[in-house]
Amino acid sequence: MGKDEEASGFSEMDQTGFAFGQAVDYVQFLLDAYGYRCAVTGHVFTPHSAGPHPDLSVFMFEPLEGSSILLPGKGIVVDMVAHGLLAKGHVLISDDYQILTRADDGIVQPGGPLHLPENRALWPDLAAIRYHRGQFIRN
Repeated sequence: MGKDEEASGFSEMDQTGFAFGQAVDYVQFLLDAYGYRCAVTGHVFTPHSAGPHPDLSVFMFEPLEGSSILLPGKGIVVDMVAHGLLAKGHVLISDDYQILTRADDGIVQPGGPLHLPENRALWPDLAAIRYHRGQFIRN
C-alpha cells in the first residue's frame, strides 16, 4: 500500500466512504482517481475546477441505501454519453471488468476492458456491477 492510499483512506484492505453531503468531494475524488478518464471509452478529459465537470460524471451502479454512504466501488467515472448508455442498460459490465453492449433485442456482445485506476481498491464492487447488470439481464 502506498503513502497516497494510506493518506486517502483507500487501501487494498478497506474502503471508507463519503457522507451524502460530501457528494462534490466524492465526485472530485473519483475524477482524480480516474485521471479524468472515462472508464468506458478511455478518453481523457481536461480537468475542470469551476463547478461540475462539463464532460464527465460518476455513474452509480445501484441506488444509495440507508446510510447514504458514497463508496468509490459503487460508481465509475464516465462521459455523458456512456452515462446514458449505462443508465438504459445498453452498456453493462462483466465480473471481469469487461464492457458488454446490449442491443434492444437483448443480445449481449462483449467489448473491451474498462479503463480503471491503478489502485484496485477503487475499482467497481462486484456486487454493485452485478446489481446493475441484473436490472437488465435475468439469469
